[in-house]
This record gives sequence, C-alpha cells and structure tokens, in this order.
Amino acid sequence: MTADTAASCNIINECTFSSKFSGVLLNTNTNNVHAYGGTTLKVKGIFTDTISCKTNDNVTFTDTFYVVEGQCGCLLSNRASQNLKLVAVKQYVNVVLESSDVVKKYPNVFNGIGQLQNFEVKLHIDESVPPVAQRHRRIPYHMRKMVENELLELERNDIIANQAIMRERHRP
Repeated sequence: MTADTAASCNIINECTFSSKFSGVLLNTNTNNVHAYGGTTLKVKGIFTDTISCKTNDNVTFTDTFYVVEGQCGCLLSNRASQNLKLVAVKQYVNVVLESSDVVKKYPNVFNGIGQLQNFEVKLHIDESVPPVAQRHRRIPYHMRKMVENELLELERNDIIANQAIMRERHRP
C-alpha cells in the first residue's frame, strides 16, 4: 500500500481485497471516486476496518476503504497516513526580526506589501512526466461576490494585477 498525501480516501483494488479481506462484506457506495487527472474509478463497494503500523509503536486507526475494479495500486489517504504516523505535515515559518541585519540592509524590501516587479521565473519541468489538465474549480455561487470583492481589494492594494491590463502592457 502506498501512502499518498494527495489522496482523500483509501483505495484497495479488487484483487488485493479478494486475497487479503476474503471474509469482509462490502457495503454499497454512493460516492464517486476520481483518480488524479479526473478519471472516475469504478467502485465495487466500501468497508471499514482498523489498520495498524507496526513500525510506529503499533499505532492503530479505523477508516473506510473503497474497493475499486481493476489492477490499480492501493493507496493510503493523507488522513490515514498522518494518523498512522507514516507522514508528518510540518509547517515552518521563518520570522525576520526588525532588528536583524538583513532588515537594516534592505529596508525597502521589508516595508509594506506589493508585487514583484521585473522578474522572470524559470520553471524546472520534468519532460518525462506527461502533463495533466485539471478541471477548473468553480467558486460556489454564494461566495462569488465575496471573492470578487476580495480580488478588487487586492488589486487596489497593488498586491495582484488585472491580467487583461498586464497583457495589454506587454504586447509587442
């Protein structure tokens, strides 16, 4: 089983389910499960079981598993991976104190907020990985006005730029 921090549910293929969970009955499933890239997986059923990790002090965790058709791999969700202590999500923030030498040397960088100007980003792309088009995530209707207002506020404060105006400025 592979720990996948991008997975929102646990996946077991039907071959693994047949060999490892032969006495377990499947419940019906009403949810759609999508693979990376948007492909809908055919779910045969779901079951709940307790899993453990012997390498981490015999930690146990009870979760739902989706049994899917075919020979796809088996995935352990982000939540299960964290609860079993297989992965740890760390969020570090470096704080620059106002009295530091860096702040004194470059005061204009640490004053206010704004845009990064005259800088071209170089993206390092692995050409062996095929590109995947992700569907646009629609903004829920009840939040559209709030999002629009926030974008206008960010634009007024010169944090973001209107792309239509930027394209017009950079036309040859």
